Amino acid sequence: MYTQGYFDCNYKTLVSIFGPPEKSIGHEDRAMWTIVFKNGTFATIYDWRTTGPISKNVEWHIGGDSEESVLYVVSEIQRRVGKTLLSVALAWPSRSVQIRSGSKITKKDSTIRFVGAQAKEYIKRFYLSKNI
Repeated sequence: MYTQGYFDCNYKTLVSIFGPPEKSIGHEDRAMWTIVFKNGTFATIYDWRTTGPISKNVEWHIGGDSEESVLYVVSEIQRRVGKTLLSVALAWPSRSVQIRSGSKITKKDSTIRFVGAQAKEYIKRFYLSKNI
């Protein structure tokens, strides 16, 4: 999985939607959520090289194997919170431009299927089945 995008959201909102973050194992992130959506799209949300208390962090990265990961994460947050995120950007400028502030992103099947350990196991099986 690679970084696919970025967004701003407070920590409390992420915890209310995805539950407590997973513990980081010596990486440069301190909080991470692994998510698998109903249609099989998977994503990670994580901080990267941030400073200060994690509970005050508002800058997050989205990892996945396609930019759809960004659309699904943002769609789920917007659906649960009931408002648009003000700052969302895709990571690869050659493929996209910043998503307009205040634009509503909607995706079918963006319902969460697994979070945490179950999501990690799903992703592992996915890659093994593809011989990656």
